Amino acid sequence: MTIFHTRASWGPSSTRPQSSRRSEPVWTWASFWWEPTQKLMEAKTRILIVTDSPVLPSGMAETTRLIFSTLLDRYPDQYELHQIGLFHCYAVTTPRWPIYPTLAAKGPDGQLRFVPEDKYGQKTFPKHVAKLQPDIVFGYGEPQRVAHLCAPPAARRHRLILYVNFDGLPVPPAYCSHLRNADLIFTKSEFSTNVLAAALPDFPAERLSYLYSPADTGRFAPMPEESRQDLRKNLFPPWLPATAFVLGWVGRNQWRKQAWLPYKIIHYLRTGGYCVCQRCGRVSEGRADAGRLSLAAHAGGAG
Repeated sequence: MTIFHTRASWGPSSTRPQSSRRSEPVWTWASFWWEPTQKLMEAKTRILIVTDSPVLPSGMAETTRLIFSTLLDRYPDQYELHQIGLFHCYAVTTPRWPIYPTLAAKGPDGQLRFVPEDKYGQKTFPKHVAKLQPDIVFGYGEPQRVAHLCAPPAARRHRLILYVNFDGLPVPPAYCSHLRNADLIFTKSEFSTNVLAAALPDFPAERLSYLYSPADTGRFAPMPEESRQDLRKNLFPPWLPATAFVLGWVGRNQWRKQAWLPYKIIHYLRTGGYCVCQRCGRVSEGRADAGRLSLAAHAGGAG
């Protein structure tokens, strides 16, 4: 899958402003990384990121850190990163690229609050995009959070990549019609990609894809059994055996994260409201008696 072609693929120069700051390389798909095939570049490719500040203790901040820290690690001499940092108020790490916070002001109680008119960078973004003149703008968030980035291609000098979250379906076309102006759109799953494709049937399929949220496999890796047991002993209360089965869920209570599923699983585990086919291993809802009848019918049919 090709992300970007040569400048000629954008059509006549009269329909798209051209940047004279550097020559443009050919871009190819490489595990989400923009990999230049042109050997010599006049300057680093400049990317302006617009999403949660990468120093926050949030999932979107963690995703941003993983994507772009890996990009810098793989191609240290080819990219220059900048970011409009949304909700930049609390740091759990040190940023590796410049952060431009959105506007904030003190309220009547003296507390610092983000300016609603600049909640998603609506005021901060135009100022910095004019100053930095990036080659790529990368917007990450729900459709309403990236709407102000979605200028038509003929009205901007950069290429626009969006990584979009969706909370459910169906998606009203009016809710995401502005996404048509993006050069490339990623969602978090194949399911959400299909949802978006149904809402924007005229959007080219080759410019729509999905990427699962990245994970830091250095931090989140299987533990040796001995270390796992020690950790359980330190974390569990005295009444819980170190060998107990533990079902966990991490995330905020948001619709798209389906927080109800762990409760549903716990219900089935505690009530036995499911059955497992002894032949094929398929799991289905229902009581054990119904499961035995199903198994008997399954065995009879097989015989």
